[in-house]
Amino acid sequence: MKNQTGERAESASIRLFSGAALAALSVALVATPVSAQEAEEEEAFLDTVIVSAQKKSEGEAAQDVPIALTAFNANTVRAVLADDLRDVGFYSPNTQLYETSLAPGTASFAIRGLGTPESTASLDPAVGLIKDGIFYGQRFGSFLETFDVESIEVLRGPQGTLFGRNVTGGAVVVRTRRPGLDAGVRGELRSVIGSDNRLDLMGYVDATLVEDKLGIILSAARLKSDGYVDNLNAIGGTLGDKDVDNYRVAIKYDEDGIGDLTFIVEHNQNDSDTALAVDPTYSTGYFTADRNSDNQVDITSSTYILEANVNAPGGLVTAVAGYRDTSYGGNGKNDLDGGPTASFETRGLIEHDQSSLELRYATQNLFESFDFTVGLFAMDQNLDLVEARYLGPPLAPAQIIQAGGATQTTSSYAVFGQGDYYISDQLTLTLGARYTFEEKDFRLATRTTGGCNSAPLFGTDTLPNLADCALTDEASKDWSDFSPKVTLTWTPNDQFLTFLTASKGFRSGGYNNRATASGLGPDGLPIAFDEESLKSYEAGFKSDFWNGRWRLNGSVFFNQVEGLQRSVTGPPPTLAQTVLNAGDADISGIEIETSVALLRDGFFDGDSLVFTGNYGYTDADYTFFDTDGDGISDSDQLKFSKVSPVTYATAFLYRTPIGGYGDIRARIAYRYESSSESTAANDRPQIPSVKELDASIGYTSASDTISVNLFVKNIDNYKAHYHLLSIINDTIYPSPGTSSGLELIYKF
Repeated sequence: MKNQTGERAESASIRLFSGAALAALSVALVATPVSAQEAEEEEAFLDTVIVSAQKKSEGEAAQDVPIALTAFNANTVRAVLADDLRDVGFYSPNTQLYETSLAPGTASFAIRGLGTPESTASLDPAVGLIKDGIFYGQRFGSFLETFDVESIEVLRGPQGTLFGRNVTGGAVVVRTRRPGLDAGVRGELRSVIGSDNRLDLMGYVDATLVEDKLGIILSAARLKSDGYVDNLNAIGGTLGDKDVDNYRVAIKYDEDGIGDLTFIVEHNQNDSDTALAVDPTYSTGYFTADRNSDNQVDITSSTYILEANVNAPGGLVTAVAGYRDTSYGGNGKNDLDGGPTASFETRGLIEHDQSSLELRYATQNLFESFDFTVGLFAMDQNLDLVEARYLGPPLAPAQIIQAGGATQTTSSYAVFGQGDYYISDQLTLTLGARYTFEEKDFRLATRTTGGCNSAPLFGTDTLPNLADCALTDEASKDWSDFSPKVTLTWTPNDQFLTFLTASKGFRSGGYNNRATASGLGPDGLPIAFDEESLKSYEAGFKSDFWNGRWRLNGSVFFNQVEGLQRSVTGPPPTLAQTVLNAGDADISGIEIETSVALLRDGFFDGDSLVFTGNYGYTDADYTFFDTDGDGISDSDQLKFSKVSPVTYATAFLYRTPIGGYGDIRARIAYRYESSSESTAANDRPQIPSVKELDASIGYTSASDTISVNLFVKNIDNYKAHYHLLSIINDTIYPSPGTSSGLELIYKF
């Protein structure tokens, strides 16, 4: 916990650095950019970024792909000093890539109004996360830092044809660094020292074992900081501590003329704080709390991936096999009431493993006027979990434990294909389709007082065992879906592309692992909720003007959603959570992205100034909404929860060389997200808007071996919270205030 003297010193340093950064920007406003080769970071938003969104035999330039997407290469990620996917999401319109409020390292992504804000483990995501070719079937343990990332693609809109189920909102495709196979050894060491005792240590080594044939990358990251909320309770400390370790090994073998083979092993350990709940009733300031317990939870994940690319007659055969296991919880706990009494705490253990295989063939100059990709996909998942809620007054007349558990196995199979028919040099017709079959087998121990033999455990830090839970007989249900896509693309010249797309998306049905007795049918088996489906219509364009100095992309979309899956929480003391196909909705919107090299070689030789910005608007209207499952629409006037109708972000990036000694760079960025509803029923205070101003200034040596960057995030200490939960009072989850730091990079 910081003392007041330390806070004043930090505040003074922030003001000093903020002034320096803004002064540097004022100089930048009369300067001009250099060539793309010399200004690779400042003009990163104008670079040609190669993407794999269409799973063709070769990567494509993002500007040539008729999909609404924002692509980031390593230069772009570094240019904006993005620490994680949350930072990346700011630069994509109608996109919010957050962690869930209740668990560290757990994705809570939303794109174009569709997402999964709940922490219920048996719910599937609406925005898919694909890393190194495998789909992450569980959101726990899936939030990603950006160190050692080669590229990130944020695909907006349903991507069901090529990426399958659970991508109705969109998909985030991440590719980590691969061995270069050039002779010698290269690498990078990076450290960040900052506010709240932040100390990040990261590095990788890329070594060629056999030139042009065999190489290996070893990477490691240690991320640690204290929390940004001071706990004034007698237990002391801070809330929001971060403690992450990540290790990765990638081995690549390339046989000229035949193909290549890559094996990746990654291990992640996240011991960060969870559930940063604060009851403002007991706070003396926005970043203070009076809580009777801290929150710390262990998330461990290990991932194994084998990717093979083999040249075949007329094309390329690709196989991606993956296995991933995740463990969340144990005796870690969540203090959800956010106050000084033990009124509402939870503990849980989630064990999940998945195995998947995708096999596809993509043509490569096989036909003059037609290219296609076809493939098969299979995935199996196993989920075991037990959860307990520890309740006390005033939520319960006496201290009690409500506990329950569940097991679930999921098998999913698909066949897919997509092809481009080149009608003319300017006109292309794309047709695609995917057939998916999925089956879920589920057993449930409903959450009850004393369930899972938990009554003797009150007052201890011990979690009930799943073996002690009285599980139902197995319930089983399957779903199938046909997801077609048609796109017409017109490319009158190399600088302009426009497209029209109609497609369908599908989000799996399933079971509610937090159900109470009301979640059982007359036969005593768990009741399933059905799939969520979406029809999407979109028009967009991509363009480059002014000899490549100005990039402007845009799209408009209209989605019709049927069977929206929503989680509704009842009143205390049971706080029962029911998952329903609660509604239908129409979602429309607009997206604009632009990057401009405003000046080049103007005030100084080699100066550069780049502006980048995006704007997104989402209008989500229920056409039917039923919160109690009686089949009667309660209200179609409610707004979507956790969806900001308006998002935008802007940034200026400036660079000036200093003789032959390197260059100085400055950046200032601002982002905005409008307020949103905190609950599906719109019956509690809203989540406030987000207004964040960031800045940085840095130096890079002429040899590009040494970089030093100073940065400040949330300069004006704007106070916002990203979640609100009504327990005793309206408990909030504060977003970080002002933070600053120094980044040091050494390349060899």
